[in-house]
Amino acid sequence: MTLTMVCLHYIYLMDKKVLDKFCVYDTVVLTNKERAIMKYTVYHATEPTFGYNKKQKFPTDYKKVAIVESENIDDVFRITNHIDRDWTENEEVEWFLEGGQRSTSVGDVAENEAGVRFYCAPIGWELLEEVEEA
Repeated sequence: MTLTMVCLHYIYLMDKKVLDKFCVYDTVVLTNKERAIMKYTVYHATEPTFGYNKKQKFPTDYKKVAIVESENIDDVFRITNHIDRDWTENEEVEWFLEGGQRSTSVGDVAENEAGVRFYCAPIGWELLEEVEEA
C-alpha cells in the first residue's frame, strides 16, 4: 500500500465566499491500482481572449464543454489539450459538444465537485472569486 497526501487547495464555504486561501491535508491510504480521482467540469470562454484584455464573466461568457476525471486541477490542463490526439478522445473526458474543440487555454474555467472554481492563468490556475450569478 502507498500513502498519498491529497491537498485541497482552497476551502469553499457554504455562503460561496472564500474566507482564506490555505492548504488542508487529508491522508488517504491507496493501493497501487487505486487513485484519488475528482471530477472537474470544464468551461470554455465563448469569445476567448487568452488572457489579453478583459476577463470574461462567469458563467455568462462561458459554455460547458466537458467533465474530466483527474487527480488534481493541474492535470485537467494536460487532459484538455491536444497533445498526441484530440483531447475529447481521452478516456478521462465526458464530452458535451458536437464537432472538434480547442484546447483549454488561459481564461477558461474548471470547477471541482466541491464547487470551487479555478481560472486558467498564464501559469497554473487561480481561484475564481468573482462570479456573476445568472
